[in-house]
Amino acid sequence: MTDGTTRRKKLMKMLQNETRPLSGTELAKHFGVSRQVIVTDIALLRATDRNILRTKQGDVQSHTEAEEARYRKII
Repeated sequence: MTDGTTRRKKLMKMLQNETRPLSGTELAKHFGVSRQVIVTDIALLRATDRNILRTKQGDVQSHTEAEEARYRKII
């Protein structure tokens, strides 16, 4: 088990490197903590304006418009 500050730093890196939402349960298993600990960590990160969006599927790092343009697909 890691301390909160280290876990939140690793959590941010995971969210930044992932394009899909990560569920609280998935993150809890990865870090060996309860889902409630992850919920609290996400709340603390969001309070520091980290652009984390909560979706039904999980949490995802929000990107700027320029970054999002890279992921848009025109059909």
